[in-house]
Amino acid sequence: MRNFLALLLGLMSFGAPSGSPAPAAPASPAKPTDIKEFINDQYQDNPDQRYNNIGRGTNATAAWKKGEYAINGNWLLARQVSVGAVADLSAKLDFAPLTADGQKAESQLSFVVLPGQVALAALVRERTAGKVVGKIRLFHGRTNDVVLLREMTFPGDLTNGMWTLHFSYGLLRVEHEGHPVAWGHFESGINPVVGIAWGQQDGGATWRQLRLRGGRFPPDRPAEALLELQTAARLNAEGLDFYRKKKLPEALQQTRKALELYHKILGEDTYDTANALDNVGTLYHEQRQYNEARPYFDRALKVRQKLLGEEHPNTALIYFHIGRSLYEQGKRQDARPYLEKAAAIFAKVEGADSRLGRLMEVFPDLNQKAK
Repeated sequence: MRNFLALLLGLMSFGAPSGSPAPAAPASPAKPTDIKEFINDQYQDNPDQRYNNIGRGTNATAAWKKGEYAINGNWLLARQVSVGAVADLSAKLDFAPLTADGQKAESQLSFVVLPGQVALAALVRERTAGKVVGKIRLFHGRTNDVVLLREMTFPGDLTNGMWTLHFSYGLLRVEHEGHPVAWGHFESGINPVVGIAWGQQDGGATWRQLRLRGGRFPPDRPAEALLELQTAARLNAEGLDFYRKKKLPEALQQTRKALELYHKILGEDTYDTANALDNVGTLYHEQRQYNEARPYFDRALKVRQKLLGEEHPNTALIYFHIGRSLYEQGKRQDARPYLEKAAAIFAKVEGADSRLGRLMEVFPDLNQKAK
């Protein structure tokens, strides 16, 4: 069990900066007023005039008439967009029936996220032994090299209606008629959406609407501010290096400097500031300075709840840090709700059988709820 805990803490103890290549500025929080509509396509004219075909199969066909676009076979279309790190891509679908065993259909919705990452949802339907089974597969990776994040199997066929792929700072959520049905997560930082792709891989479906909503693309920042943000990222990286070398006072010094710069340039309610707050809190915690750590964790939690929401693994990470801190202080019952909340989020996003979903196993005396 100790090895399990060591592996878990090694993965989670130090939130890294969002240092991946990105446009000029980190994203601001996506408040409701910041969400706008980029596409609301109800196929009043032929989609071939407005989208690039990137997956035309040899025997694939597409037939447009006003209000619907019927696709069969490998037929994928794409379009460049400029959206923030929060986006919804929705499609109103009527699936073609599968009438013979061995038939398969797959409809796809995907985002292209800087720097060249793909976040893809495949709505898969297969007929075997006279029964159609539905699956949702979530993928991420480079454009030509995606890997499976999660697969969720349903007892029956997928049903017609509005299907949505929701992307929020690396968290993927698939919804049917507004009800969440599948989750997955990959690290994407603040990187925004720069493209969408949609269509069929196998089988057929009629597409009646395509809608894209999301946060605004990050604005440019003055050169001086960009230089200071680069300095903050460097300080944070140096702090992480000191942390790995177990030089905790030096790590804390660098991460505090990084936090000051992020707060100065970006303000409190931003992704990078929340990361820096978490880093500082973690380093105080690792030196058993629990009272000093808690205010930083509380501030990080407030920002991530506002920016990322309750279902995001980065929010769960703060719940874990607070719960672990209370647990190590001997405050077992105070720790329980934080750790259980973290475990519940991880189980939903990563799977109940995943290492993170089984978080409570590393706290044996909390495995049984108090009666």
